[in-house]
Amino acid sequence: MRTFQVEYEGLNLRAELLDTQAPKICQAIWDALPLEGQVTNTVWSGDMLRLWVTIPEPPEPENLSVLQKPGDIIFLPGWNGLRFIYGPAQMRGPRGPHPAPRVGRLIGDLGDFMKIAKRVEWEGAKHMRLTRGQA
Repeated sequence: MRTFQVEYEGLNLRAELLDTQAPKICQAIWDALPLEGQVTNTVWSGDMLRLWVTIPEPPEPENLSVLQKPGDIIFLPGWNGLRFIYGPAQMRGPRGPHPAPRVGRLIGDLGDFMKIAKRVEWEGAKHMRLTRGQA
């Protein structure tokens, strides 16, 4: 299992890549690390943050899910960047629900992350940095 660190608003969280379920996408993410950029709230999809970064897209989606749960990390081919789920969410596009590749999971207690993430909706974009953990 490959892990990476998520630095966000004074928090240091650990996350894991779902290599066995989405090997090509996870490899592209791993190769792109470190990543950093602004996160915004994806309000129309629920409690979800979008990290605005560019990751090379694999030829086909893997490990698609329709509903997401807190702690999930998803990647959307064609819409690039990563999404971090911090509450009830369903990835939606202009035409409704959109199946999304589940590529990772935040590990541990998400209480503080959920509180801070919710503030983005009212306070605006925040900075996030992702760095490699153990291989």
